[in-house]
Amino acid sequence: SCVNYMNGHMIKFELFESTNNFQCHANNLGTFVVSISHYMRAFFNYQALVHGEDFKLPSDAGYLNCVLLQQTAYSDTKLYAKIGCLERDTYTSTKLAVHVYTDKQCSQPYDDGQSDDSRSKRGYNINGYYFS
Repeated sequence: SCVNYMNGHMIKFELFESTNNFQCHANNLGTFVVSISHYMRAFFNYQALVHGEDFKLPSDAGYLNCVLLQQTAYSDTKLYAKIGCLERDTYTSTKLAVHVYTDKQCSQPYDDGQSDDSRSKRGYNINGYYFS
């Protein structure tokens, strides 16, 4: 699942021993929490090994790092984006979403005046255009 942990968006997962019939119910080997970028890079590396030349990175893989939004590159207020947990007003989802920030470290969230629920449906409102 995707969780907010220690001021960051992280993936929480469990590993189970696979030698019995109750593979995901017994013999838990541990619960782990890693950054989304580390988890996804490992997943993409595995997919590349399995699929070889047929594997293609998704177009939004660049957002695993904090990147400048090109839409704001020449404006006075530069914005940055990074993949994080999809957030709702009432819960944190198991899905991922792009988050927008006001700093290069992606530590200061951008406030476009919308609720988390509205933003998850339409995207961020950046100068009258929606970005998601």
